[in-house]
Amino acid sequence: MKHGLILFWVGVLLFALTTPAAATPVAPADGSFSAELDFPSLRTEPVGANCLLTVQGTLTFTGRLEGEATATTRALVFGECPAVETSVPGTFADIFQSELLFTGTIDGVAVSNLEIIYQGRTAVGGAITGQMRLGNGRGGILDVLGRVAQGGSYWFQTP
Repeated sequence: MKHGLILFWVGVLLFALTTPAAATPVAPADGSFSAELDFPSLRTEPVGANCLLTVQGTLTFTGRLEGEATATTRALVFGECPAVETSVPGTFADIFQSELLFTGTIDGVAVSNLEIIYQGRTAVGGAITGQMRLGNGRGGILDVLGRVAQGGSYWFQTP
């Protein structure tokens, strides 16, 4: 179990390190989303000097994606758990992966139970740079700029 967890976080870290740094996109956003965390669901587990955080939540999308997604997020927070547990989100940097289940529309076409993987990194202060990958055979990658525990904007990558 511990070996599998380490491999998982190595993969997330490699993704986060290869995700471009936050930059101002040249095109208007394709949409935005807000995030609502279920703080009572928050769990932490020490991983060396860091903290593995797991929390449930909901993302509400507007724009090319319209609808709602339930989310389970796991973040490797670069701080010890006692400090992480008593600090506001964004106090420490982290790398994260969220598994979303989206129901709504994409460009006006109804979808339900669409799996989306949202991965990225959070800088100290709460700025997020990441990507969302649409599953269930839909393909598509969205670039994301956001704020931890608040939401953000997304852009569909052009081929």
